[in-house]
Amino acid sequence: MGPAEILPLPVVLMTVLITAYAFLLKPLGFIPTSFLFLVIGIRILTRRNWGWTVMVSAFSILLIWVIFRLIFSVLMPAGIVPEAEILAFFRKLMA
Repeated sequence: MGPAEILPLPVVLMTVLITAYAFLLKPLGFIPTSFLFLVIGIRILTRRNWGWTVMVSAFSILLIWVIFRLIFSVLMPAGIVPEAEILAFFRKLMA
């Protein structure tokens, strides 16, 4: 039994990806880190085309962000994204 049979490549790659996510979450913030995590993870696990992968990732991150940040008011690491301006824009739309 070789190493590839014990730990298949997708398992190793996802483990590295999860570790990178943990280290990048605070400096980059929730939105870019999660987007990169989903794009790379979907490509590793499903081998779908880039367009589908990017669209599913973007929609998923937007939905998660709206539910947890806007509806439940959960604080997430902002990082490089100007979250205050985004929140002000949404609040202006709802006012």
